[in-house]
Amino acid sequence: MLLLGLLLATACSNSNTIYNSHTAIANEGWESYTSKDFTIAIPAQDHYDINLFLRHSSIYQYSNLWLFVDYISPDSAITTDTINVTLADAYGNWKGNSWGSAHQIEQNIAHKLPLDSGIYTIKLSQAMREHKLKGISNIGLSVTKSEE
Repeated sequence: MLLLGLLLATACSNSNTIYNSHTAIANEGWESYTSKDFTIAIPAQDHYDINLFLRHSSIYQYSNLWLFVDYISPDSAITTDTINVTLADAYGNWKGNSWGSAHQIEQNIAHKLPLDSGIYTIKLSQAMREHKLKGISNIGLSVTKSEE
């Protein structure tokens, strides 16, 4: 676990990073009605990249994961998106980094997104057709200032 944390910290170290947080998902599974919420303080009006980090085990039964993403702005306006995270190739080989039965993938979900300063909330919910999705262990976001 310590090695995994060190790898995450190393992979995510960027001087433009303004936010980086991960949250665990219960071993019993990710309930379809339970969102994972991330509250982000945007320091200045600019363009930002948002990356999703996902850790899953080999018991995960699918080659992808559909997510509902709610972006809630400082003025409470909500924008919803649906994204598909591809976890395995056509042959069933897991993408990303693997350590034994643990697999981690990173995917950009917003590139050069214009944001004003203020407090934003991003809510992630699993959008698969299972009430309790098993095999996903952690999910996280990082926000970095876009490079010109």
